[in-house]
Amino acid sequence: MDPLTIGLMGFSALSTFYGAQQQADAISFQNDLNQIRVESNARIKEMQADETIKKGDRDLVEFQKSGSRLKGAQRAALAAQGIDIDSGSAAELLSETDEILLQDSVTIRNNAMFEAYGLRSSADQDRLQGYLGELQSSRQASTTLISGGLGAIQAGISTGSAMGFFKGSGVKSAKIDVGSSSSFTGSVNPRFGNIS
Repeated sequence: MDPLTIGLMGFSALSTFYGAQQQADAISFQNDLNQIRVESNARIKEMQADETIKKGDRDLVEFQKSGSRLKGAQRAALAAQGIDIDSGSAAELLSETDEILLQDSVTIRNNAMFEAYGLRSSADQDRLQGYLGELQSSRQASTTLISGGLGAIQAGISTGSAMGFFKGSGVKSAKIDVGSSSSFTGSVNPRFGNIS
């Protein structure tokens, strides 16, 4: 075989591995960008959760002020009619108003806490999905490198065979299967182990 063909075969081996390295780097880079996006979204949700609690606190203060004004108005209206507000139905009315205001206050606080919990849970879920995506990307990058390395080995074996390096050494043809993503066929020297 002429030297140009052999050189091209050698170049093919190097470019196969280089291409796999570039692809693995691109996968890693994409994963890094995804992790930045995931973390940014999670932090935004956590800030929204904090703001939800603060808004709930502000809403509660406003509600309590409104409740106090309502009770004051009730007391004034009852007193203006000459009704004793400390006994009988007037006292019951004010007591019921207190209970309603307390229940509504608890509801306002609980709603804010549940909303904040939902946002924090969503942030945690985003981070979990990001972690799982990182594992997947790492696996994909590793598989790409392995496939590229095996492709380079195949090209190197073909180049070595073409140059006559394996003549008389008992080299046999073999097929190496690296899973569903790729496989190659080439010559393998049996003194390095049986590959089938």
